[in-house]
Amino acid sequence: MKVMIYSQDSLGLGHLRRTTRIGHALQQLAPDTNFLYVADSPQAPFFDLPKQSQLLKLPTVVKVDSGVWKVYESDASLKSTLAHRAELIKSHVLDFMPDAVLVDHMPHGVLGELLPCLEALQQTSPPPLMVLGLRDILGAPEVIIRQWQGENAYEALEQFYDHALIYGMQSLFDVGQQYQFSASVQQRFHYCSYVGPIPKPLAEPQTKAGKAPFRLLIMGGGGHDAYPWMSRIVDFLKSDWARSTFQTTLFSGPFMPPFEQQKLQQAAADLPIELNFSTREMATHLEQAAVVIAMAGYNTVCDVLGHRKKNIFIPRPGPSAEQSMRTALMRQRGWIDTLAVEALSPANLREKLQRLLTESDKQNDLNIPPLDGAERAANFLLAQTAVKKSAQNSTMPSQR
Repeated sequence: MKVMIYSQDSLGLGHLRRTTRIGHALQQLAPDTNFLYVADSPQAPFFDLPKQSQLLKLPTVVKVDSGVWKVYESDASLKSTLAHRAELIKSHVLDFMPDAVLVDHMPHGVLGELLPCLEALQQTSPPPLMVLGLRDILGAPEVIIRQWQGENAYEALEQFYDHALIYGMQSLFDVGQQYQFSASVQQRFHYCSYVGPIPKPLAEPQTKAGKAPFRLLIMGGGGHDAYPWMSRIVDFLKSDWARSTFQTTLFSGPFMPPFEQQKLQQAAADLPIELNFSTREMATHLEQAAVVIAMAGYNTVCDVLGHRKKNIFIPRPGPSAEQSMRTALMRQRGWIDTLAVEALSPANLREKLQRLLTESDKQNDLNIPPLDGAERAANFLLAQTAVKKSAQNSTMPSQR
């Protein structure tokens, strides 16, 4: 089995993280699977790809506003860069000839760059299984609907895709209704729950009976916009109470600009803070943490919940409403705690942290969402590829 996976991240790692997890889960089910990953993050591949993988690294383009893009660290024009990316994708994918294609987030790619490849794949005999993967929340419905209509993304999904995997729960957020997908497209939706680590068995309470210093983990996601709120937390950690209470590890994220990294280092001098500018060893630090303060990106939320950690999530204030929408819904369910960027005062931070440290650990299977989305997605891809091949074989003329 050969699987092509498209992951467009710009200055981030979220889509690549999700698709990498699905790839590993698929290879556990079908060890002989070969992968072609198409990614444009400047840090790609960053995560360990499944065995038997090849990577097509595209020139990076970044979103500066809804539907507005620019070329990253290059004087090349956006038009010529997208044309080059489109040709790279088409030629490599047709050479690879996948049995299944999983496109993450954007059915047509950046401003339609996938369309030449999709049209060519549709003409192959037999064509591959075509699956779109969508996270639980894309953004504010009115913004996404306007963008998708303007870029003909709805038409691309209707025309080219057999199925769509939704990495979330319909009972929490109905992607089909909220973004006004057609009835025929919604019939192709398959909600497979959240793509995260499999939750570990509950450990003994770490905080109620524990003694200071407690391990505090601060996570900035990709990091390109984490400095403003991280600097506030570092200032808070200079207080006598915080100094005596916490041993802190701070992961800025690989995309924090160097001058901001330097300012954090200067601010954290002489504090009990370990600074890291990557995210590769995150699992170990999550296991050891008593409390986590983190950006509210999809994968970060899944990772923290999968490790059953007390948390304070800080949703990105914009330009997308995705994180604020997710945190609001999950807070209503009692899965997470949140604090807005503008509310990051020393008094608010101390009040929330004191409460978390004195509470009994409460994370269990009843108050976290299902996180086995990678396994469910892999099973779905494997099963539907077999179904499509079987249907194709049954319509082929018999050979004498």
